[in-house]
Amino acid sequence: MNLWDWKSRFYDEGRGIFPFNLILEKEVRNLKELLSQVNRDKEWMLDLGTGPGLVPRRLHNGSKIVGLDKSIGMIAKAQTARLDRLIIADANQLPFKPDTFGLVTAIGIFEYQKNPTVFLAESRCVLKSHGRMVLT
Repeated sequence: MNLWDWKSRFYDEGRGIFPFNLILEKEVRNLKELLSQVNRDKEWMLDLGTGPGLVPRRLHNGSKIVGLDKSIGMIAKAQTARLDRLIIADANQLPFKPDTFGLVTAIGIFEYQKNPTVFLAESRCVLKSHGRMVLT
């Protein structure tokens, strides 16, 4: 069992405990403000490292959302997030055609990447030419 499959057992509960709940709410407010400046209507959004789907669920504005995570446990948790598609895959080997997404989000996963150059190249490849990436 990998670390994230183990963490998936209590991840949601941990995010609801003070002060983590306040940090999450502030992060979501900041992301909503930032993304309000981006036209996302009818665009597909890819959330890398979606975990249980907390962030894309709160950012939803009618766009189609794909949640991707390499943890089977996290994807199982994300079933309740009502995302349009859930994919078990590594963000360093994205299973999508180039120019697929208008928005790619990677919230709180960049620091876990063993090869950040590959991660960024894969993310850029699946972005449309007018697309945006939000990385924290």
